[in-house]
Amino acid sequence: MKDLGGNVFDNRNDESELFNENNDFYLPNTVYPELDRPVSIDEIMLAVKSLKRGNAYECDNLLNEYFIETVDIFAVQLCKLFNNIIDSAVFPESWTLGIIVPLHKKGSVSDVNNYRDIILVSCLSKLFTCVINKRIESICNENNIISDAQFGFRKGRSTIDAIFII
Repeated sequence: MKDLGGNVFDNRNDESELFNENNDFYLPNTVYPELDRPVSIDEIMLAVKSLKRGNAYECDNLLNEYFIETVDIFAVQLCKLFNNIIDSAVFPESWTLGIIVPLHKKGSVSDVNNYRDIILVSCLSKLFTCVINKRIESICNENNIISDAQFGFRKGRSTIDAIFII
């Protein structure tokens, strides 16, 4: 079997080599240059286009509208910031924080089971993860990595489609 980095693996029954000392699954010597390449201005523009207006903002007080309206001015700076994160392999800790907001679904407002949580995170974090997510999606689609039976979290597919097939 070949991984995306061109490394060859044999299909041994001994899977112990696929786990590190913390018992975390990993593929040895796996390299994905598509994920490590520098972020481009085009990727920033595409990520900003996916932002929605009118969304709530997190504690950094940055609205999606700021990025939508000023992407021409700040794209180069965002590019530098995102490339520094990739080069240093350090994700800003402040981007890992979020505000949990209960959102009423239906029924009685006094019943806690009638709420779902949403987490408000930094818009910068959303932009960065959007760029990385688009790269991962591209790799998966180009290399036919995701099974046709996978419906969750895939664009254009739903559990209703899966139920219909069954």
